[in-house]
Amino acid sequence: MASPTAQVGQPEVKLGIIPGAAGTQRLPRLVGVAKAVEMCAEGKPISAREAAELGLIDKLIDGDLLTGAPLAHAVAAGNRAGAQAAARLGAVGPVEVAGLSAVMPGSGQFRSNHI
Repeated sequence: MASPTAQVGQPEVKLGIIPGAAGTQRLPRLVGVAKAVEMCAEGKPISAREAAELGLIDKLIDGDLLTGAPLAHAVAAGNRAGAQAAARLGAVGPVEVAGLSAVMPGSGQFRSNHI
């Protein structure tokens, strides 16, 4: 999950360092070999929106990530209690992730197409 203004990339390659944290193994599986080679060779960041389109980011969160991310995570996990707790912490607006949705705050609404 990321803010829409975030940038994602492998900046360490500009210093001659091989991408860490399994970036050379996981990145091609998520974004495809061509885009992964481009990101690992050039080190240029991509926008959060492009990363989301490629599947590198699951959800873009507008506003405060401290309240939006736990809510989106709880909704995605199908965790009704977690979604309600996140709502009480101040998450606002409708959130939908993978067919699950919640309307916040204080509405008490939670629905799932998968549970």
